Amino acid sequence: MSLNWIEEIEQPAKYLRGDAKIIMEDFGKETFIKLYSIFSKTPVHFSESHLISMKRAYIAKKYNGENISELARILDVSQRFVYDTIAMKFEKPKH
Repeated sequence: MSLNWIEEIEQPAKYLRGDAKIIMEDFGKETFIKLYSIFSKTPVHFSESHLISMKRAYIAKKYNGENISELARILDVSQRFVYDTIAMKFEKPKH
């Protein structure tokens, strides 16, 4: 389905509500059209679990032995989360 006709409407965000309006206003017509073309009639949910996995990968990459507070601040997590992630990284496999 081609949605290129949306490009010709002035201020198309005024016709939208909720998340669709936010996407249009914050990311523009082109991104809205791409997302709508791919996900039309499909509810989209951004799960926090994906971010947790990425945060753990970031900690594993950036941990230098002294930057627990900094990592917690950057990632908006607790220091406990950082400590637990580090422990998981250095945990010896069980045989």
